[in-house]
Amino acid sequence: MTSKTYYGKLDCLTNTSAESAVNETYRSFCDFMAYLTQSNVASLVAWNSGSGVISASFNQRGFWDQSNTFGQGAHSVWKFPSSSTRPFDWYLYTQVVSGSAAMQFSFNVPISGYGATTDNLANNASARGIIMQAAVCFSGSTSFNPWNGGGITDGQSTAANPRWVPGAAGRTMYVLPRSNEFGGTSPMPTQKSNAICLLGLASTTQKIRYNFIFDGDALLCLCNDITTNGTANYGISYVGPFELRSALSGSGICSSSFGFTMYSTPGGFSSLSSNTLNFATAIGDTAGSTTSTNGGIAAPVGGVASTQPGSGSKIGYCDTVATLVNITFQASTYTGQVDEFPIILAGNEVPTIGVLGTFNSGLLRVAGNGVQSQDVNGDNSRAVFGGNTTIANSNLKITTPWSGSTGPGIGLTRLGTNFTWTKDYG
Repeated sequence: MTSKTYYGKLDCLTNTSAESAVNETYRSFCDFMAYLTQSNVASLVAWNSGSGVISASFNQRGFWDQSNTFGQGAHSVWKFPSSSTRPFDWYLYTQVVSGSAAMQFSFNVPISGYGATTDNLANNASARGIIMQAAVCFSGSTSFNPWNGGGITDGQSTAANPRWVPGAAGRTMYVLPRSNEFGGTSPMPTQKSNAICLLGLASTTQKIRYNFIFDGDALLCLCNDITTNGTANYGISYVGPFELRSALSGSGICSSSFGFTMYSTPGGFSSLSSNTLNFATAIGDTAGSTTSTNGGIAAPVGGVASTQPGSGSKIGYCDTVATLVNITFQASTYTGQVDEFPIILAGNEVPTIGVLGTFNSGLLRVAGNGVQSQDVNGDNSRAVFGGNTTIANSNLKITTPWSGSTGPGIGLTRLGTNFTWTKDYG
């Protein structure tokens, strides 16, 4: 690897009523995105301030107990521009689901959460959270903005039908989660209307700890619904580029070494995996209704780029290196440390089968026995998170970049702390 610059909003803590908690997580996420915008690694494309709120600029929007709060159904669309190592842009739609769990405000329609036909998230009126869609559109080495909704004027963005369009013939467009593509369940493929959780909460939630980390390419969210799942049990979402294997280097999006993926095990209203990630399990489905793990994977290699307009994302799959992560080999007596392993990504939808690459290796890895959720290494440069605090072969943890400051699990504010640091994680 080489050095990369990492950005984090770390150790946010929300401790309030369910509806206020959802507002706080979305407001903190928007604050992080504003931080990325100030760092020139993201920009706001469009936004809606939500239902029943007064006019104010995006940066004037406060928390539920401040002036100019976001209203129900507020959404925002973000661009992550190309970089020196990634020659394409990608786009992220996020929307808060609060109140009576209503999603389908007029400015968001068409929208569906986990394929739900009802006006709530995952056919569950108790579910709350931040839902997401992501899109990439390109032709040759040129990227295009596929958002088909309204613009940025004073928080009045509206969705369109379809929500995402390639804009011209000959362009390739991927829209995640998988259910929004050709072969998905109607009407999602034509509307591009299905979304899954960036961060999911139960209606009873009063106490949540969460982190957002961006590695210049992909976005990682770690959320512990403490009220529902107990201390230090985290759900995870990853959205953005992933590293193609060396055999496919240069054949990715815009001839890069990246594919594109979305992965979500949100916690809160769905069961957490004891392995933090659900290994050897489908990532995404054509119906878009699976809540335990959902998302998808896309890369313009091996026939994945469909001839259908706007198609290309497929069901994915992730795994790691079998028994080497287990207690027999951990911790290593050669290094005196617990090893970190790459998390392998594959296509898993006939006829697109096979290993494509790994989650960005500096951003997300897996570790086996000997580590506990919210542990850090000696210099606080990497942290451990788990879906289960038990140390066992069946409870693998993940490791992520950390700021070098104090470890996770001790922050007391809903805004957490913003950090930027540069490191080669090897």
